[in-house]
Amino acid sequence: MQSGMALRVQSLFCDGRSRKRTKVLIATLAIMMWQRHRLWKHRDWGRGLLLLIIAALRGTLAPKLPAVKRDVHTADDGEQYCVWWLSHAGKSLETTSARQRVWVLIPGGMSDGNDFYIQQFAQSPGVAQGEDMVVFHPPGQGGTRWKRRFGHGFTDTSYLHHFLKGLASYSSVAVVGFSAGGLMTVRWAKEAVGPQRVSAVTICSPENMIEVFDKMSSGIFRLDVFLALYFHMVMRKSGLHKLVRFKRFPWPPTWRGYIKPFSEHCFALEHEVWRPFEAFVQDEFAETPDAPTRAPLLRVLGAYDPIVPRGCCAQTSEHTALWFREGSHCDLFYWRPETGLELRRWVLEAERVVQET
Repeated sequence: MQSGMALRVQSLFCDGRSRKRTKVLIATLAIMMWQRHRLWKHRDWGRGLLLLIIAALRGTLAPKLPAVKRDVHTADDGEQYCVWWLSHAGKSLETTSARQRVWVLIPGGMSDGNDFYIQQFAQSPGVAQGEDMVVFHPPGQGGTRWKRRFGHGFTDTSYLHHFLKGLASYSSVAVVGFSAGGLMTVRWAKEAVGPQRVSAVTICSPENMIEVFDKMSSGIFRLDVFLALYFHMVMRKSGLHKLVRFKRFPWPPTWRGYIKPFSEHCFALEHEVWRPFEAFVQDEFAETPDAPTRAPLLRVLGAYDPIVPRGCCAQTSEHTALWFREGSHCDLFYWRPETGLELRRWVLEAERVVQET
């Protein structure tokens, strides 16, 4: 029996086809060991990615707060934007009078109010009974399509200002921007005007989108590939895919192969002159977060964020409040539900200070 086993082992390494399989097996093991070393070296990044996947899956499968009403508004330039008014989850023990405070939520990543992090915040203790929540979608998101404009950056606050003018009946307005939506929130906090008590909060928001994309394109798993495919679907849904004559299919599906040149073509149509992404990133896709603002600004970052790592965010808090909380990218209210209550306390204190001044 032992001689038979020896013959089989010998034939495994002597047969030509088996030798090829052995080489493939050895190469696979070597790659696995190499990736294991890289994963250990970037274990916080890997932990953050795992936390994000779990929170996103749980949030996707969990019941969603339905949109009580969806309003489409027409701005001065003829473009339309959509807002979703959400029902209340009823998890907060606090109750306030009607039309006292409204929470304006700005989703990131060109997404909408169905995203898991919007739902997890809306169901957190941060929002009291009797307070309204509305998800603000710029043109091209939330069910609208672009009509006239082509180049529109993440920091454009014109449509947000147009919408907030209609909320004069509220005594307090709290704007919460998630991920890339935080760029618009920071810009608005610097421009904020109006009779209400106002405050601004950003959740896991970057400082400069080009730094985020560069990090993705040089990471372990090339997250820019997944983002490019998602970006393509969003552009088709927003109507820009038909307006911009660039590529019908995202190939190569990378930051520099599709997202960057597509964005450059959009702004070329808008301004009738082609410029590289680097030329307009400071005006359209970047914002200095720790700078003087008119509205109080709180920045909340995830301790293990793989999408917007710490190197892409200002770590100073000279002019703004800065928190680090347990979690990954925008999933802080899932892994640490008390973050919602802490955020609420900060907003109430910020409103009190604004009222006294």
